[in-house]
Amino acid sequence: MGLLKPVLKASLERNTSLKTTVFNTQAAFDEAFAGVEEVCIDVTEVIVERPQNEQLQQERSSGKKTHTVKWLIVCDKHKRILFVSAMYEGKTHDFTIFKAIFSGMDFSALKVHVDLGFLGIKKNITFSNVSIPHKASKHHPLTEEQKSENSTLAAIRVVVEHAIAKMKAFFILRIENRMKHKEKLADAFGICALLANFKNKSLILNQ
Repeated sequence: MGLLKPVLKASLERNTSLKTTVFNTQAAFDEAFAGVEEVCIDVTEVIVERPQNEQLQQERSSGKKTHTVKWLIVCDKHKRILFVSAMYEGKTHDFTIFKAIFSGMDFSALKVHVDLGFLGIKKNITFSNVSIPHKASKHHPLTEEQKSENSTLAAIRVVVEHAIAKMKAFFILRIENRMKHKEKLADAFGICALLANFKNKSLILNQ
């Protein structure tokens, strides 16, 4: 498999567009999302074996009695994965990952959908249309209108969940991963994203 992996990856990259590098300039960002009008952004995680190193244990603790690593995903309304971030430790907050990648970028050409894990997004990017759910608090429960709006937004955002589910159909991302070298897991995650795009492209062409 080690010899076939580079061939598989190269073949998939020729047949599906997927960005994995941080955007150093606005031009690189604009090029990556050229022709795209609407995106959904989310973070997903994969459970990994409990590290022996105590510092890594803390960094990968997800707060759910498990140890995980994370990736930020951007997909379009057709469930096509457009961007996969570098791998982050499970302790890292979703919005922290977003800021490390996109802070200061101009999203004005895109309609953006995120969940409540990205509170503060409007202060970190230039935008024209960002959809984020209303947040309830102890003293300010949601109104019926706000609940209805949240349900509508969730129905739109579900495409990113479907895109992630297509990736996690692959066994390597569903189980507790025991790879000692996490760069191999990061590489496998990227290949699963490429495979999900390839399958999705085939389904669209056959419709």
